[in-house]
Amino acid sequence: MAGLKSLAKETAIYGLSSIVGRFLNYLLVPIYASAMSAASGGYGVVTEVYAWTALLLVILTYGMETTFFRFVNKEEENPARVYSTVLTMVGSTSLIFVALCLAFLPQIAGAMGYAEHPWYIGFMAMVVAMVLVVGIPFLLPHMHERYFYLADVLAVCWAVSNWRRIPAAVLVCGSSLASYSVYLRLKYNYILYISGDYLVMFWETAAMAAALVFCIAHLVILCVKKGETT
Repeated sequence: MAGLKSLAKETAIYGLSSIVGRFLNYLLVPIYASAMSAASGGYGVVTEVYAWTALLLVILTYGMETTFFRFVNKEEENPARVYSTVLTMVGSTSLIFVALCLAFLPQIAGAMGYAEHPWYIGFMAMVVAMVLVVGIPFLLPHMHERYFYLADVLAVCWAVSNWRRIPAAVLVCGSSLASYSVYLRLKYNYILYISGDYLVMFWETAAMAAALVFCIAHLVILCVKKGETT
């Protein structure tokens, strides 16, 4: 019975996140259609960029998620070492990919037909790299009880919509990864000693609190600006 409850919980959590993601993409279609005229071809640009993004995500992961599950369950392998190896490999190739794209951005954009808007390709490259780096921890909840991945993804999506929000995404994802590394390594990242008390996970909590304050301040500023224009 306990196994069935765990299966139902896992299915609900992972299934719901997948459904919500697809449903949000569906809801964006009328927004794109109303914001972009047919003559501008804007929706075609969005469709092409999404197609390239999907292809690049498959190429740049090069089957490492399958490799992860193959070796992490072997008794002779160290799960923490397997995870760190996968994250290092995918993270390194993602950084190289972004660096090459930015270095040859005019040439790549011209070849793809976006010579007048090269940062379409630049932003796509950065989004792909962020998704890859954040996506590797998504493998971990299959082994452990960790469901903060959705917050990581939402933080990245929120930052992609406006570059001024990037600090919030960095704080959220950094705090999340640092917190989870404690369970992987079975060792606290840093222990702070204040007035005779030991504080563990202090910097991780502070980073998450800072992200929350940043988000609230950003929303307040938006509300104030909207009130001034009405």
